[in-house]
Amino acid sequence: MNWKLVGVALVASTALSGCAAVKTLVYAAEIGNIEHDFGNTAATATLPQDKEVVYNGATVLGFKETGNTGKALAGDARIEATFGATGAGSITGKLSDFVGAPVDDVDGLEDASEQELAALLLSARSVEGDLDIGGAFSAANFDAVISGGPLEWDDQNIAVGGTVGMEFRGDEAGALFGDEDTDGTLTIAVDGAPREGAIIIRTAE
Repeated sequence: MNWKLVGVALVASTALSGCAAVKTLVYAAEIGNIEHDFGNTAATATLPQDKEVVYNGATVLGFKETGNTGKALAGDARIEATFGATGAGSITGKLSDFVGAPVDDVDGLEDASEQELAALLLSARSVEGDLDIGGAFSAANFDAVISGGPLEWDDQNIAVGGTVGMEFRGDEAGALFGDEDTDGTLTIAVDGAPREGAIIIRTAE
């Protein structure tokens, strides 16, 4: 299940979706730019010291509902990191201003063309609610807790929780990535029922 392609699909749908379209253009462009700059960059070897950094970018959350049908959501990501005297520190942040669209074939997203993805996601629209993210770190790789919500969309309550694997990347921790799925430590429930899904977070200074 390639949720990076879900973000691309949301971009492709923007010309047909009004205000939500503008947001998805911004979110997917941010993800694309950050992936271009830091996608192949190694984890930060030595964390900066006595420094505060604000990371901005976007997030994509997707989940299955019945069979292979499901939903894809994209939102803004803003995370503040405080690095202490030894490099260890903590993050706090918010995932907000979500938009989303239904997906008829979640597994098919991985092999779909950009045109096919656009056809799947013509109905992107706003989602109510936001999520919080926070955690402590002492190295480039750490777990952050997802809380807050629920997200409300299409007469459904979407609860997201658990933890997300995070990684500082590049010299001086210039980017902060997050990746997790429900086979790992992420939880997604729709109206109380567990769902299979994943989240990606891409942010940079």
